[in-house]
Amino acid sequence: MALEPRKRRATAKPSVIDFSDSEDEDLKPKKRTRRNYSDDEYCQPSEEPPRRTRAPAQPKERTERRPAVKASKPRGTATTDKEYSKPKVTRKATDPENDSESSRHGKYMSDNGSDGEGDAGTAGLRLEEPHSSDKRGMDSMPGSSTVRMEWNESDLLAQTAGLDDWVARNLVKLFEDDNTIPFIARYRKEMTRNMEPEQLRHAKETFEEIKHIQHKAATMLKSIEKLGKLTSDIRRSIVCARSLNELDLINTPFKTGSKRTLAERARQLGLDDAARTIMDGSEHVSLSQFVVRDKDGLRDISEVQTGVQHIIADIISKDRNVLDLVSDLRKSSNIRLESTRAKGTVAKEMAKGHDKEKSAAKVKSMTASEKQKLQAKVDEESKYRNYFEFNMNVKFIKPHQVLAINRGENQKELTVRVIVPDVVLDKLMSFCHRNWLSKGLQYELRSSLITESVKDSYSRLIQPLITRQVRSELNQSAERASIEVFAANLKKLLLMPPFRGRKVLAIDPGFRNGCKVALLNQSGDVLEVGLINLNCGRRTWDIRDDGDAQWIREILLKHRCDVVAVGNGTACRETEEFLSELIQKGFFKPLDVSYTIVNEQGASIYSCSEEAKNEFPDMDPNFISAVSLARRLQDPLAELVKVEPKHLGIGMYQHDLSEKKLSNTLDEIVVECVSFVGVDLNTAPHCLLRRVAGLNSSKATKILEHRQKQGPFLTRDDIKKVKGIGGKSFEQCAGFIRILPQTIGNRNAVAKCNPLDRTWIHPESYSFASRFLSYCDVSLDDIGSPEAIRNIAKAVDSAGGIASLAALLDTNEATLKLVADGLQMPTNHDLRSEFEKPLFRKGLTSINALHSGDILTGRITNTTHFGAFVDIGVGQNGLIHNSGMGGKHPQFGEKVQVKVLNVERARQRIGLQLLAIL
Repeated sequence: MALEPRKRRATAKPSVIDFSDSEDEDLKPKKRTRRNYSDDEYCQPSEEPPRRTRAPAQPKERTERRPAVKASKPRGTATTDKEYSKPKVTRKATDPENDSESSRHGKYMSDNGSDGEGDAGTAGLRLEEPHSSDKRGMDSMPGSSTVRMEWNESDLLAQTAGLDDWVARNLVKLFEDDNTIPFIARYRKEMTRNMEPEQLRHAKETFEEIKHIQHKAATMLKSIEKLGKLTSDIRRSIVCARSLNELDLINTPFKTGSKRTLAERARQLGLDDAARTIMDGSEHVSLSQFVVRDKDGLRDISEVQTGVQHIIADIISKDRNVLDLVSDLRKSSNIRLESTRAKGTVAKEMAKGHDKEKSAAKVKSMTASEKQKLQAKVDEESKYRNYFEFNMNVKFIKPHQVLAINRGENQKELTVRVIVPDVVLDKLMSFCHRNWLSKGLQYELRSSLITESVKDSYSRLIQPLITRQVRSELNQSAERASIEVFAANLKKLLLMPPFRGRKVLAIDPGFRNGCKVALLNQSGDVLEVGLINLNCGRRTWDIRDDGDAQWIREILLKHRCDVVAVGNGTACRETEEFLSELIQKGFFKPLDVSYTIVNEQGASIYSCSEEAKNEFPDMDPNFISAVSLARRLQDPLAELVKVEPKHLGIGMYQHDLSEKKLSNTLDEIVVECVSFVGVDLNTAPHCLLRRVAGLNSSKATKILEHRQKQGPFLTRDDIKKVKGIGGKSFEQCAGFIRILPQTIGNRNAVAKCNPLDRTWIHPESYSFASRFLSYCDVSLDDIGSPEAIRNIAKAVDSAGGIASLAALLDTNEATLKLVADGLQMPTNHDLRSEFEKPLFRKGLTSINALHSGDILTGRITNTTHFGAFVDIGVGQNGLIHNSGMGGKHPQFGEKVQVKVLNVERARQRIGLQLLAIL
């Protein structure tokens, strides 16, 4: 990924990075050992814009540094910021009592010595720059395993992701300390300026790419040094590179097994000194002295001149200042992406399923008019017809357009070009004239040779580089945007409110093998399973003679169940029609039955999984899928986490994206949703526990084993007794696990519980939470009661709000807001209750009954960059194009009111206009 600054180029002193000695570029680099700021400091914003200051000059004498000795602590103790954040500071005199109350936020860097947003105990902290003798210069030995880039991670992260410097420094520290996204998003808000999880994921991805650049640079330096070709210019180009594309350009001549470049061949002929002398203009050069009549490449002056030109072109293309200029021009110029219809599309279309030679011959025998008509027909039917004459500035191309063009190019339907305006070459010529030609001796050979070399460098090296970078950035931007669509849709799907306390009959529709039916009780236990046939194709039938309808009625009445969940797969609409007619005829009376459509994507995959076999060892997999549908309605999160996110049928262009990036992002979304909703440590199954931040599959297994052998957990601290749950794991997961008294059972054991363990407040803030409760005159045992909630809200309002109360209690706003919100949540509060509930129906409309102008309600089933798809209950989702949104932005799962604009029954397309988000 080309990491280009959004604000400014890095000018900070470079840092020393320790890389692995391995030559394998795929291996991950070791963690950094030095940066140009203290390793154990977090940063906070200053009152003025942060400025980088330099320590006073110190004598350049080498001093020995003793290795740091970590203070011992009990095994399994949670690691807090207090323990790993130890900046070199000067502390003003403070009240000993207040100082002892110093919270987890008390020790992170302040740019101006103020306490900023720091918690208790941070007043008077002042950062002291590291001693100049501690700042090592660049290792002068080529190929050393320690190499310093001309930028550091935090500076490049700040520029690339558009972050403040202090936020970027904190993020680097947080990521390198293996903190999870949910933990940072909820419990380190003051260090990230309240960044959302999506922003944190983007920053983490950028940081990992930066580390990849550093590792690849170190590997390149080693390999080039081993070849004996590492010069000071090449070293500088490598350590200044800010993208993998730049490193690839520099590394091209040195790749093992690659063809030698033109410049490399010319250098082997001994023309390097001549080329550099001509560029410097230090003395007059005559090319005739290099002519060797019997040597290829030196036979005459023309060949010598060509070789020198290739070397000069190579030097120009890798010059750091030229690359910076090209980067700036790429951003400011009107670079366009053009796609046209690929040649031979008529013959290719005719050849589908036929003999290619005969088809080609038939096309060849056609008249021009016949070819034109056939081509028009092919164009009309092609899904890429919108891109047959596409030309747009790369700054304005939408992500879905990029992905569509890429797919069309891969399928040989489109020809794609990047058009770079001539002004780029003109400005490059002017720059090279100022930088080289205007200096040194002036003579005709030098002037013409440098001018031609610039043109050659541009056409052969620089313009292709621009094209690669533009396509790469477009692809990566489109890929990231599509992954974000996947992530947003998955998050909405996982956070659908649970439909608790109701029995559910689920139907997994099917034609050939019939419809699988499962009826579950309120706890998700299976009560009935069976198989029915829909008699599809019969518009009317005698209900009294239909055994399947009678059986459904019997089990619904038997178990007093009035909710039906229908899978949205094959035969979904026929099943819907079947239920609609039964409901409208009052077949289920006295029950008032309604149904809803449930996304069944991935249900069949789960039904055949090892996890399903362990859960239902004696059940047919066909019925397991129906059970899964019912549970998806009762508790979507608990059931959907059993399926790999990529199988849930959300997003767009899934197969055109990096599978690794998509899987990683979707997995992080699952962890985020499970963590933010929280899990009951005494009842959560393995599939949920393994998705909690800080835990994994093996730790979840050990928790279940401990729970089975030792009984229920009584406090959050008890999880430390589980083998494998150390201080870091506890720190990351503690805020996301709950200890609920009602699931412990033993009344005597319940008395040992800490009421704060039911909230989202992290144990590291329990001390402050107790102090806050005392201020509000609320006891621990009253947490979650209506009276306690009123008292807390009243205390905050009477103090003048969060900011005023934070100053009064000597803490920061983020900590106070987190604690206050956690204590004001009612008992058994569920985060998902804030989202839209399932949409239930009692009737069905056919697409054939739709007309332009009809007003309908439905639910958003998918969102893309060009619009949103809506289930309006007619067997085919309608599309609200961006042009019909009216400035609104409906999200996945939301109920909407729409107007039908057009109905294309032959193509099964419905155009909608958004009227309101309900």
